[in-house]
Amino acid sequence: MRGLSMNISTEKENQLASYTRWPEHEFDLFAPINQIEVTDLKHQLREAIESNIQPSYVYTYPPRQTYRQLPEVENEDFISQALLQTPNNFNLYLHFPFCKQICSYCNLFVVAGKEDLIDEYIDALAAELSYYAKKLGSQKLRTVYLGGGTPSILNEQQLSRVLSTIEVHFPGFRDSCDEICIEAAPDTIDYRKAQFFRKLGITRVNLGIQTLQDIELSGIGRKHSSDLCLNAISLLKESGLANLCADLINGLLGQTKKSWEESVSKLVKMKPETVCIYPLVVRPATGYHKYRADLISPKEIYDKYDIAWKILQNKGYVQETNVRFVIPGKGAYKQIEYHWEGATILGLGAGARTYAPSIHFRNGYSSKTRNKILSQYFTNIENKGHSRVDGISLDSLEQIRREFVLNLHRLNTVAFESTHGRTFHSCFPSQIQALSEEGILEVNDQKVNFTNKGHKYRDLTSRLFFSERVMELEEEYMYND
Repeated sequence: MRGLSMNISTEKENQLASYTRWPEHEFDLFAPINQIEVTDLKHQLREAIESNIQPSYVYTYPPRQTYRQLPEVENEDFISQALLQTPNNFNLYLHFPFCKQICSYCNLFVVAGKEDLIDEYIDALAAELSYYAKKLGSQKLRTVYLGGGTPSILNEQQLSRVLSTIEVHFPGFRDSCDEICIEAAPDTIDYRKAQFFRKLGITRVNLGIQTLQDIELSGIGRKHSSDLCLNAISLLKESGLANLCADLINGLLGQTKKSWEESVSKLVKMKPETVCIYPLVVRPATGYHKYRADLISPKEIYDKYDIAWKILQNKGYVQETNVRFVIPGKGAYKQIEYHWEGATILGLGAGARTYAPSIHFRNGYSSKTRNKILSQYFTNIENKGHSRVDGISLDSLEQIRREFVLNLHRLNTVAFESTHGRTFHSCFPSQIQALSEEGILEVNDQKVNFTNKGHKYRDLTSRLFFSERVMELEEEYMYND
């Protein structure tokens, strides 16, 4: 039986963990129910919850810390076949690493002060898309996502060029896509930009607010006020945008329960269609890392989750995942929904990741030598047409694990069997029984979903389904690049 451990020594540092582990051995996917194991696991779940163990947010599986150099990444035939695995669920992600400043908590691939390279970068994106277009057959786009970084830093002409480049290879995509999204920083939004987004065909804007407290904004390196954030929301709402998604971070340095409650309350008063509440994760090579001993405890993170949950529920929001709440019939986050369901997402740009059922790969990454990675991207596109650097392959069993890690909040057992060739109830039966008996899961013949408790502790329980291989790769990652 695997007990729960973490790569940390003090409670205050729980939120810094890059992994949580149920160690002794790997759970057998298809072992019959073992009542002793069920009883032991229930005890360990209760103990972990009572101890306020809070692992990192599980955005995807396998996590990017598992990526390594991989022969398949350079195998043109393998890549071509992988990109055709979900012909009715193909999506495009374009990464724009440009930012005015790098926020204190950020360990994404971004660069600051390099806006003079944007036009050259768009040329490289166009060349990369042309390279991949030859491998995509007649697939149509379901979603387009311009992420970063701060893609809203691009001017109108540059944004028009980006979408026109996509139009060359996917004619009419603006009319047929389920969603076209752009990430935005509040200080890049004015009346003209908000109106232009709508004219361009953007249907969702992800606005990275993070907090509505001036002192907390200053603490993460932002040079604008909370009033500017609220004004950006107003401008986007007034533009007629279909879906405004606003992000907040739970756990910022100096954040209190009172300041958190004020931020959440101010935000929901503006009625964004989608609200995402992310727990802080602190990584090495970020500005926050040196202040990690001063961060609030995991217990307070969970307490503040409860505060936000109550406010959002009272204002009519419905919880979709552990971090996402929506106004019914209006809010959504389509690309990540499709991603978790196993869709193919082709990632373009420096640092971008591509996801296909059998392989995930990436166009380089570094939180220490960012400019070098950007330069390598330009060189690789010029020389090879692509910039694939590392990744991880997923066999059929890892694909089943991925489904359990990412989709227990809302899983259709009939679709699961159609995709994987096995019944849901034949996989991890002891673990599923334990989670059900602990009030974390509701399991019916055709439907599985988290309870409210399940959403709250999703990042903890999802790691029950990580493979030994993935856990070892994650633990070995040293953040040296």
